[in-house]
Amino acid sequence: MRLATCDLQGAKSTPLEKLRKLLETAGMRSKTGPRAFEEFERELHARMMEAERDIVAGEMARHDVDADAVVVAGKVHCRVVRQSQTYMSSAGEVIVERTRYKDRKDGDGRCVSPMELALGIVGDFWTPRAAQQALFGGDADDALLRQREDRPGRIVLHVEHRDEGANDGGALVVWG
Repeated sequence: MRLATCDLQGAKSTPLEKLRKLLETAGMRSKTGPRAFEEFERELHARMMEAERDIVAGEMARHDVDADAVVVAGKVHCRVVRQSQTYMSSAGEVIVERTRYKDRKDGDGRCVSPMELALGIVGDFWTPRAAQQALFGGDADDALLRQREDRPGRIVLHVEHRDEGANDGGALVVWG
């Protein structure tokens, strides 16, 4: 039988635990005035962003494939490296452990990450939503950003403006 132990004294607080603590203790209980509310609001926002980054990183890691080899576009790709990578999400930078693979028969081929391909990571760095925000100045509500992979490592972004059904956007090719 395998037993797991947990040292609660030395355990690192999760972002959600920090948020809960802020709401339970810091809050606005003994403070009044605009400056106190501004401090509370700033701290609340920081904790919410920290929790969002933690959740996004966890979801990304869940999509990683850690195997000796994978098949991408009908070709066997062998494991090259497993390491942490920084990505930009809509909540800020997240660090995720991911595995990269390469088709050993293609000397000029690039390493690929099944996680990045599955999630639509743009340019080895941007999550799809963060890429939208970067392209449209923080708010992509006036445009639809569609992406597709036309071959491993190459993602084509199609931008369509929703202005009266006009499609005056183009295609932006990003090599992953």
